[in-house]
Amino acid sequence: MFTFFVALAMTISANEQFEAQEELIIDEVVAENLIDENQAFAPKRSDVEIIDNLTSEVLEELTEEVAEIAQEIVDEASEDLLDHRALDHLSQLTQEEPATLEKTPEEAKPSPYETLHISTEDRQKIGAILVTMAENNVFKLLFEKKRLERLGYEVNHVHPIRFLGTVFSDPRLVHCLRKIRTSGFKWDGFIDGFSQRFKQEVKAGNIDKYIPSFAASLGVNPEDVQAYVNYRDYEGLVLFLLEKKR
Repeated sequence: MFTFFVALAMTISANEQFEAQEELIIDEVVAENLIDENQAFAPKRSDVEIIDNLTSEVLEELTEEVAEIAQEIVDEASEDLLDHRALDHLSQLTQEEPATLEKTPEEAKPSPYETLHISTEDRQKIGAILVTMAENNVFKLLFEKKRLERLGYEVNHVHPIRFLGTVFSDPRLVHCLRKIRTSGFKWDGFIDGFSQRFKQEVKAGNIDKYIPSFAASLGVNPEDVQAYVNYRDYEGLVLFLLEKKR
């Protein structure tokens, strides 16, 4: 009986050793299989290096693109700032009064000719008289006689020197005066009315002081103008000015 138990125990022990050895072998095989599987899925050294190189190149390109975009943003911001500053500068310039050379008190004073008063309405009426006389024949002027007389009366206060300056500084009115000159009837009527007004100012001694600045305004020789005034040749003065305006 005891021998049976000893044999049974030895058998059990042998089985246990066999099973333990078998488990060890199985574990070694499984471990080897796992290593083989990991090696199968693990990238080779050369593949890792290629991937690293590609990643570096991509990062470099991205870095360059980001740097370019950032630079563009900075440049645009700088341009906007410069434009804004430029506009501010221009705005300040437009608000500032232009720099002018200071005039002496003598230069700042208007010339004697410029002190002779004439209003915009006066200019319009003088223009209406000359245009009416130039554009209408003698027959039609008979119907315009009262209107012309009224306009003549309304501008009679204008100094004759100022009257001449107004006419000969306007090319349209010079053209009208040339047309009036072609008709003896119209011309005689114009010269008679002008001469009477001129004589009044000559008699009052109110002509000579205006001649230099008047002549300067028209770009003619003041001595020539003075000569016609001295000889009381008012028609000659008008013809002289017409000749100079050719």
